[in-house]
Amino acid sequence: MHVPYTYLIGWSHYKKFYYGVRFSKDCHPSDLFVKYFTSSKSVSCMIKEHGMPDIIQIRKTFSKEKDARNWEHKVLTKIKAVERNDFLNRTDNLFPFCKSNILKGDDRTYNQKKATEKHSTVMRGRISKKRKPIIILGKQYESINHALKELSISTGLIYYIINNDVSTCNTIDEIKKLVWVHRSEKLKRYKPSAESCEKISKSLKGRQSPRKGAIVTDATKQKLSDSLTGKKPQIVVCPHCNKNGGINTMFRWHFDNCKHKK
Repeated sequence: MHVPYTYLIGWSHYKKFYYGVRFSKDCHPSDLFVKYFTSSKSVSCMIKEHGMPDIIQIRKTFSKEKDARNWEHKVLTKIKAVERNDFLNRTDNLFPFCKSNILKGDDRTYNQKKATEKHSTVMRGRISKKRKPIIILGKQYESINHALKELSISTGLIYYIINNDVSTCNTIDEIKKLVWVHRSEKLKRYKPSAESCEKISKSLKGRQSPRKGAIVTDATKQKLSDSLTGKKPQIVVCPHCNKNGGINTMFRWHFDNCKHKK
């Protein structure tokens, strides 16, 4: 049985509330927090952090979807839920529901009809960027989609070619290498904040190594041995005890970890 309804949920201990509406096909008040847990991201975050709400109320039922939506809008507007810190609601308008093909004709308000007409006038006659001709490596393609099919490359690479100078490249592979060079340079300049480093450190503490228990074949061991044979490690000197040794081992027991460090 289809019964649209509005509801109120809340966490009394944290003084956080959410007022919502449900009007989908075959919805019923008995579904609330049994099959349906709201579509709000804010509510999902509260559930993850603080558990299920202790206030779950059906406030009103309706026979029509339109009446349920209008009532939710009326209540949220009246209590100014969007402006209040104790409510998780982030919007109180009906416009987002236009995408679901529900608000058509007389169902839409006067302002919504005017906004639709204005948007239609502005967009009329425009050609999508993806339909405009594009030149890549001296060859012209009818559109971005045409170039994607012909070259078998990603949309991101297409837009990189459009927005950057790739005149020094003669092939797609050279352009891809150029992209990786730019990304590498960007990552080298990136320095995470102390707060980010602390979060990463906490998330990794106590975690079991993915290599634990892994079986290394004799062939792999031989490859590692061959790659290191004949290579001389860089020799460094510890500033605290003046001991010298290979750079790989010295940083493990000396420098910041040196027992003579004052």
